[in-house]
Amino acid sequence: MEMVLSHPGTEPWTVAGAVLRGAKGEVLKPLALWAPEPILPAAAGRFDRGRVVVEVQATPEEARSAYTLTLWDAGRTRTVTLGNVTFP
Repeated sequence: MEMVLSHPGTEPWTVAGAVLRGAKGEVLKPLALWAPEPILPAAAGRFDRGRVVVEVQATPEEARSAYTLTLWDAGRTRTVTLGNVTFP
């Protein structure tokens, strides 16, 4: 999956880890996580966005479920959680 995220904080944010969790607690761990550069904070009058790609391996049955995606930085002090993630 590929996401484009904005970031309202004041310091750049670098994605260091990710996990997808299903409604019953099942976990799809990423095979690869790619964020080419830190996501810069949005500034007044500017709307910066950063690209994040998460690759997971899932069976066709698993791919039909909805997941919650959690991304975090190296210290796990700042996280992003996106609910109802589905695949085509």
